[in-house]
Amino acid sequence: RSLALSLSAPLQRRSSMLSVCSGRPRATIGKPRKGRFGSVTFGGVAGSTPSLVRQPQKQTQSLLAVPRRCRECGLSLRAFEGALHRCSDALEWPFGGEAIASRDGSCCASSSSSGCRVVRLGALAVKEGKTSPASGAFEALWDFIHEDLSHGFHRPDAGSVAAGSSAVLLALRGRQVAGLIWLERIAKAALVAADGIAKEGAAMPPKAAEVPASLGVVLIWVRRTERRKGLASAMLDAACGCLASIGAPPVPVEQVAFSQTTDMGSLFARRYIGQTHQGAVLQYTPVCT
Repeated sequence: RSLALSLSAPLQRRSSMLSVCSGRPRATIGKPRKGRFGSVTFGGVAGSTPSLVRQPQKQTQSLLAVPRRCRECGLSLRAFEGALHRCSDALEWPFGGEAIASRDGSCCASSSSSGCRVVRLGALAVKEGKTSPASGAFEALWDFIHEDLSHGFHRPDAGSVAAGSSAVLLALRGRQVAGLIWLERIAKAALVAADGIAKEGAAMPPKAAEVPASLGVVLIWVRRTERRKGLASAMLDAACGCLASIGAPPVPVEQVAFSQTTDMGSLFARRYIGQTHQGAVLQYTPVCT
């Protein structure tokens, strides 16, 4: 009898353990199970996030720094210099100006083949020193042009611009500066043959005949990416009407003179004047020199 009791006790404990285990939920594999943070997905079976399956990473393209030459200023840049070079910031003009009509009286933006609009700057914009946001932007633009053309002219005088004896015109494509022309009112100029045009820094021929002139081109500059599109001619056509007297017709081509020019400037002057002076070009010495 004592042997039967000793054998029945372990059997009772085992049966009680089985009854307790049978009440627990059985583990499921590959099915979502709710936890503290919601249901979790195992083995790639669909379920709500977060998922234990590693998602594939997105493919990104790396930007490599390579040596190049700037399209705007022509500067040769190394790899990291090219990544930090921002010379085109000086060519942005978010300010306004007086809209200028072309020679025939229409808007320059519609008449010019370049599709740019031409505006005239006021005295406050060209005033020396960063007295206003516009003057600060013009100072940066003038420094850029000085480096691009390597000229020796001082920046335009605000007093002469205010008096109307000189003018500064900008050709704008949106908010980007595409070209600049600086003009003066003059009374006479020297008639120089095409092969005897004085280059920049050289003296004019002593025996050149002086003839009446009305408009003097001190400096004309066109952005590198905008050249050979007729923009320089469009700006000069606008200038002929800009500096004409009130009620008077535009300045005729035979009264347009040029300062000491570069090789490209001499070529432009001969093409613009044509055969007006039998191949000769009017040349003068600017007041600012």
